[in-house]
Amino acid sequence: MSIISPADLEASPLADLHALASALGIDGFRRLRKDDLVDAILARQGASVPARARPAARRGRAAAAPEEAEATAEEDAAPREGSDERPARSSRPRRRRGRSREPGEDSGAPADSERDRDRDRSRAEPEPVAERVAEGVVELLVNGSGFLRVNANEISDDDVYISAAQARRCELVTGDRISGPVRAARRSERHPSLIRIDTINGVAAEQAVVGTRIDEIEVDYASGEVYEVEMHDGSSLRLKKLHEDFDPTDKVKSVRALMEAHANNEILTGVFYIDTQKPTFIDLLNIVDEPLGQLPESLTRPPKSALDGLMANLQ
Repeated sequence: MSIISPADLEASPLADLHALASALGIDGFRRLRKDDLVDAILARQGASVPARARPAARRGRAAAAPEEAEATAEEDAAPREGSDERPARSSRPRRRRGRSREPGEDSGAPADSERDRDRDRSRAEPEPVAERVAEGVVELLVNGSGFLRVNANEISDDDVYISAAQARRCELVTGDRISGPVRAARRSERHPSLIRIDTINGVAAEQAVVGTRIDEIEVDYASGEVYEVEMHDGSSLRLKKLHEDFDPTDKVKSVRALMEAHANNEILTGVFYIDTQKPTFIDLLNIVDEPLGQLPESLTRPPKSALDGLMANLQ
């Protein structure tokens, strides 16, 4: 291959130099600058590499050029001796400093940073918003939650949602009149929600939740007698205990005893009827005497034939 002169290499485009360097087997030629690539090609061809000025020197001269221009501009701007002309201002834009300090203000950075933190804190802390208090009638839903109806027996957008936990904790029932603070509805919600319940039917929630203690009613009377029990709401129940010689296996007598008690506004207590001809629950469910945890796998896992027979019966 003939040696290409340095002038021809410098005049060639970078793509041709890359192709030539690849043909000469120069490693990493794509990372080299054009001048360094020309030197590498000349060195691989065995030609002498011409001396060039290093980039640092060029950068030094380039950096010195603005300084010389600036000095020349200052000399031109300086007033000549015996002249009334004022020096012209430099056309360079001045770099803006920080904000002007007030008289007597300390120039220390900590004070500025503390002042900035106080300003940011005052912007971040929102002003307290007064809680809106709602009052209305409770309407419970099937799932346990409910709504505070602002207008009784009317559904409106101003109704407030009551969670099931709040209704359960305060033992609310439909028709209770409650009040409490409300938060605004979120993006995915339609109604505002009740934050807490303050009053229930005009009484503080803490006192109303305690509830009324109901004493247990104990009933003990002899067989065959009728005992009248007074309930908490003022009503009464007439209880009649079956005789000891009552035969619960006689179906006809059992039906007759129930009809007589119903005609006399009495409630029979005891065992009315037992059908001794029917199998017991143990026999109906085919329960074995051995505990389930001790049964072998052959009994707990039915074979495929048993499952096929079960499916055939269901068709």
